[in-house]
Amino acid sequence: MTNFLAALLIVSLTASGIIGGVFFIFSTTIMRSLAARPTDEAIGIMNEINAVIVRTNFMAVFLGNVILSLVVIGFSVFGNSFSGRWFAVSGAVFYLIGGFLVTIIFNVPRNNALAAAVPDDPIAANLVWQDYLREWTFWNHVRTFACIASAMFLAFSLVS
Repeated sequence: MTNFLAALLIVSLTASGIIGGVFFIFSTTIMRSLAARPTDEAIGIMNEINAVIVRTNFMAVFLGNVILSLVVIGFSVFGNSFSGRWFAVSGAVFYLIGGFLVTIIFNVPRNNALAAAVPDDPIAANLVWQDYLREWTFWNHVRTFACIASAMFLAFSLVS
């Protein structure tokens, strides 16, 4: 394994761990805290979080690791063979599918729907929020697991 590839794996591993940690804190703390708040307040806070997060360094790490994962796959499959290459590919695939695609396919559309929903009726607002909370959190658990698995497989690639 070249020094460049080792560095690439370490950076991708770190990015997967950072993103997995952000998702983990949502699953274990933020969503539970919002669930305990009044519905209109919870919706407002979640909409604010969703608006702010896309303007932070989170996006650079989140999207940057997509590029890193593609490069890891390319070097692992088409570059010089190294003993942990299938761990590296697995780690990159876990991030691409479970971290990135799950976000794009399941979480972002729910975020957009929550932002667009402005029910004046408290009962309707509560139904919207409860559906969002259940479905969004489920998919967040999936992407949390995927990012942690990504970091683990990338670590295995470095030590195998």
